Amino acid sequence: MNHDETIELVCRMALEFENRGNISMVGLIRKSGYPAIHDQITENEFSEYFRNHSELIETWLAESDNKRTSSGWYIKEPGDSFTKSKQWVVGFYPNGETREFHEAAEACGFYLKMEAEEIRKIS
Repeated sequence: MNHDETIELVCRMALEFENRGNISMVGLIRKSGYPAIHDQITENEFSEYFRNHSELIETWLAESDNKRTSSGWYIKEPGDSFTKSKQWVVGFYPNGETREFHEAAEACGFYLKMEAEEIRKIS
């Protein structure tokens, strides 16, 4: 698997998870090849993929909203009642780092890099 294919597979994990329902995010991250080259893939590369495939951003918003964990990364769009921000917000719940972004693809790229690293660590 090459670098670009891994980026594509990781960016499509939320959609794959939603459509299949019979595979975990850990299984998807392993299948993508990400753990072997995680240090060679940047959030900017994920952001660029989302700029060209903006339809995937909605699936990551849904994945974030559907999590049922006591802690973890989240992404919220502008105007969300949780953050009350006029920008995109990515943060770590509870009481963790938060960052604001003007652009959806940039926010989603950062969110995915943080999320992929969390999943990789447990895989």
